[in-house]
Amino acid sequence: MTALLLGLLVLQTAHYYPQLPERMVSQWSTGGEPNSYTGKNELMGVFGGTSILIVLSMHVLGLRMRRLPEEKINIPHRQHWLSAERREDTFHRLETYMLWCGNMTLLFILGLFHGVLIANLPGRDGRLSDSGWFWGLGYLAYLTIHTIRFTRFFRNTDR
Repeated sequence: MTALLLGLLVLQTAHYYPQLPERMVSQWSTGGEPNSYTGKNELMGVFGGTSILIVLSMHVLGLRMRRLPEEKINIPHRQHWLSAERREDTFHRLETYMLWCGNMTLLFILGLFHGVLIANLPGRDGRLSDSGWFWGLGYLAYLTIHTIRFTRFFRNTDR
């Protein structure tokens, strides 16, 4: 999934980059009106760098979690879940959780980036569409549901 999302980022950038002006709107007022501009390369660098940082941090954090001292791992009923017979499954679940959070964060960034690119295309007035609300609320809903499921799983020691 991560490779697919990064591939979409590359395709999105390759498709829109030649069409974009050298100076792009990079910040909007609360009403969606442009109020700050930056160079095309700088803006693309920020989005690309942010995306790569998200992917690396979630993957590395997920993989390095096994090396953390147990007291640094904050899950309900930590002793139960990190006991020898459950430890491997618990870390697999934690790694999967981190990867999914990273992938959904990357998807959120891709959606916002798409809105920024569309707003900056020639012939557009530079106004940001309302699609950011869709991406923001969708991301918030995902995080809420995923966190509740995560917490409920680890609160139940009958497994």
